[in-house]
Amino acid sequence: MTEKYLKKCLRDFSNYETKPIKEKHVVNANESPFNIIEEDSIKNTILNIVKDYDFNRYPDPMANELREELAKFLGIKKSNIICGNGGDEIINLIIMTFIEPEDYVVVHSPSFEMYNISTTINNGKIIKVQDKENYVINTDKIIEEANKNKAKIIFLCVPNNPTGYLMPKEEIERIINNTNSIIVLDEAYIEFSSLGQLNYLDNSRIIVIRTLSKLFGLAGLRIGYGVGNEDIIDCLNKVKPPYNVNGLTQKIATEVLKNREFILDRINFFKGERDRIIKELKNHEYLTVYNSNTNFVLVKVSPKKINNILQNLENNSILAKVYKGRPELDNCIRISISNTDVNNLIIKSFNCRSENE
Repeated sequence: MTEKYLKKCLRDFSNYETKPIKEKHVVNANESPFNIIEEDSIKNTILNIVKDYDFNRYPDPMANELREELAKFLGIKKSNIICGNGGDEIINLIIMTFIEPEDYVVVHSPSFEMYNISTTINNGKIIKVQDKENYVINTDKIIEEANKNKAKIIFLCVPNNPTGYLMPKEEIERIINNTNSIIVLDEAYIEFSSLGQLNYLDNSRIIVIRTLSKLFGLAGLRIGYGVGNEDIIDCLNKVKPPYNVNGLTQKIATEVLKNREFILDRINFFKGERDRIIKELKNHEYLTVYNSNTNFVLVKVSPKKINNILQNLENNSILAKVYKGRPELDNCIRISISNTDVNNLIIKSFNCRSENE
């Protein structure tokens, strides 16, 4: 009955679903295996923040203290940053700010589904440019589609989720220089890559999205942020809700950033474990293992072996991201880098000879 009241764009719409977790080892969401509250160097600070927090007061609407610490971390100005309730909110703010009904948004595919979801909810039109072989992003086709359809926004996931592919800087700049669209660089996994810092603050068409959910391990607090020229950040602030980032998140995230050295030191652990998993899994002829610049690895499994491996994962109580209903990711499994013991169990699970077939 109520469906007749739905916006037209939602009548055939499927939302982003997450299923209840029953497995012991969760490696399906690219989370950090390290719980910040277990770190002796910051545990008491976090507990004191909670103990002394004024729960009856609204949070700072502009997250000023957090933005100041982010500015120090990035070597930029506070005015170049906007904070959000996860990177997802920054994506939605960008689309809400710039997309009018029937405007086009170009994305490469496969990539993060929230670009498509937010565009659809906001009455925009999505154009998916399929990757080339081995999930290499098709730069020429992105430029062609963006210009042909006068696309308002192009989303580039750098490095890409779920493939782990790192788009070369030269290709990014070719898209910037050969289109008139707003370019959104989603750098949620940038700390795990070899790309380094890209500085586009002089260009009012570019927005960078970052998060503290991955390397910094604050997924449960939901803190993402956008970086850009002051003009484009001012535009996003027109639609940002006044109290979008809760106060505890702001204070804890600020303290974690102040104590960031021990977290940054973990980058080599993630890279080392990622490369070890890739090397081990490449020993199996029934697996296609894609190189990664992130904290996860995408594996394509032979149809003859997929059920065996899914059973192995279940037997070992491992929840991985299994792609179903997406032809471009058929028989693909994405696994997040965890601690060494869980990573060893993952490697074992992809060995069909390790379990009874």
